[in-house]
Amino acid sequence: MSAICGIVYFNDKNIEDDKFKGMMNSLSHRGIDGNRRWQEGKVAFGHQMLCITPESLEEELPYYDNTSKCVITSNARIDNREELFRKLQIPEDLQKNMPDSILILKAYEKWERKCINYLLGDFVFVIWNSRKKELFCATDPMGMRTIFYYKDYEKFVFSSEIKGIHAAGIERKPNLKKLAAMSNLGLIINDFRNTFFENIFIMPAAEVMIINSKGMDNYRYWTFDISKRIKLKDEDEYIEAFQDIFFKAVKARTRSAFKVASLYSGGLDSSAVTAAAGYLLSKEEKQVTAFSAVLPEEYREMLVDEREYIDMLKGRAGIDIQYIADPLGGPFDNLDKLIFSGEVPTYTSRHYLYTAFAEAANKLGARVMLDGCFGEMGPSFHGDGYYAELFLTGKWLKLRRELSLKRDIENIDLLKLLKGYVIKPLIPNYLQTILKPRFDVEQNEKLSVIKKDFIEKELGEELNLYKDNYKKFATIYPNHRKNQFQACNIRRPKPGNGFVGYENVQSVYPFADKRIIEFCLAIPGDMKVRNGYKRYMIRAGMKGFLPDKMRFRTTKEPFSPDFNIRYNNQREKAKEILSSVKRNDLINEIVDTEKIEKMLQHTMLTNRCNTPNDFAAMHMVPKGIYLLYFLSTFN
Repeated sequence: MSAICGIVYFNDKNIEDDKFKGMMNSLSHRGIDGNRRWQEGKVAFGHQMLCITPESLEEELPYYDNTSKCVITSNARIDNREELFRKLQIPEDLQKNMPDSILILKAYEKWERKCINYLLGDFVFVIWNSRKKELFCATDPMGMRTIFYYKDYEKFVFSSEIKGIHAAGIERKPNLKKLAAMSNLGLIINDFRNTFFENIFIMPAAEVMIINSKGMDNYRYWTFDISKRIKLKDEDEYIEAFQDIFFKAVKARTRSAFKVASLYSGGLDSSAVTAAAGYLLSKEEKQVTAFSAVLPEEYREMLVDEREYIDMLKGRAGIDIQYIADPLGGPFDNLDKLIFSGEVPTYTSRHYLYTAFAEAANKLGARVMLDGCFGEMGPSFHGDGYYAELFLTGKWLKLRRELSLKRDIENIDLLKLLKGYVIKPLIPNYLQTILKPRFDVEQNEKLSVIKKDFIEKELGEELNLYKDNYKKFATIYPNHRKNQFQACNIRRPKPGNGFVGYENVQSVYPFADKRIIEFCLAIPGDMKVRNGYKRYMIRAGMKGFLPDKMRFRTTKEPFSPDFNIRYNNQREKAKEILSSVKRNDLINEIVDTEKIEKMLQHTMLTNRCNTPNDFAAMHMVPKGIYLLYFLSTFN
């Protein structure tokens, strides 16, 4: 991933060269293809380059335009290049090699603040308009590229990583309120701006920020909209429309001057992305290398992985499958590097597999990694609330047919289906959380390793806000669009730099394409739930590209099917970490280490996480250890 950084002073102070050099050096791991800086008086911009698209091979950033007196630094992939060429009247001989950053700058020069309405893709960019003495910053609709910032009365500092801001001389202090909020999903899930560092913020998705000597103005230019409707003639037309958008989204993300990889689990979403990429790349006589997590050979007699489904795409033109077993990896590996890369205390306990994927991609020479995440916001949405919707609108024959088909497919008692899918969404929110609280939300609160007195001290009355957020987070409405809107806000990408080894590879997510989200929000409920199947749009949409057995599967093995073995093998390592981490004042105030020790006594039995002990092993113990490591980095 490329990185950007910069400092702008709005008083009489000029840039301190040593501080800006420190920023650039702190991000050097992101610039294997070189780095550049631009500096003029009170403004300095920097860039660490990772080339991906063909046009980026000759791209030079930051870029200063002598005519407009504007300078840009960016981390961007623009997907509607042809459309922009036409609207901006770019001569044909200049189009092929024009970098995306120049397209963005030309869009800004023509439309100024409205330029953001004309851009499609994954991007973050910052433009300094020296005539207006003004900064213009923008993120893409889904926030796929990250930018952090700090602002005080005299300066604005930004960087792709928080360490870049600290290198500029900003004090490194923990955000205690954010740390306390980790104890409750209801509080943490809706916080899109605060980081775990005091006074350092993340720029949310779909946001514009304008900064000048008068202050900062920010606004959101796009959001999820459930008021729009798409009504087509029949299922075939919906399939055709979906495939048109989906394949465009995948094609845009395979636009690379280097090899392309994908994460392929055998599940619906990753299979759809991998199959589409293989189909498109085969037309160019290229291929996608699909990395699939499988069991080490020694565990194949006792456990089941996804090979049966993974192998269904074996031999397909444009697809090469590589198994990733990583038999020695586990949840407590590479913690120093993990904290350095992510700059947060929160990670998936299966991060070791993502590190193995990154290592495989680097060995292959791939710089793009396709990922099927975020499908459940769009074509893989489960259709929550749809059955209750049919009941309320008097479509009882259709409801009876759908429930009967679902009963036959999933072998679930009809009365149980009625209770769970028809009656439950009709119950008021507060009663839903009382009668049947969500297991994961409940366990996250009960097993939290953050001390209660610390939570109460930092959050106080804000804990009441948790109760309201919990109701929204953990309840189902008798309206599938409202539930899908909620799913989009909960599941939307959480900006950050995530895992070890991803400095030289860019993860890309076709299902987070704005066009797909808008289409799937607007289509009717019977294209989300049909013939007894949820996630119907992706099942129908991949007709002709995935085998029917894969399209209509209703089961899925865990992402890391042997996690319980890996966890149990590393319990002693976790105990050693717990005893060896130097206890500073922060750790003593925040972390209930005795609770972690107690949870570590239990052997993890299965990967299903349907008991408190197994849930603690997969989520809460790792979360506690990662939090200890994070807090130990503060003096």
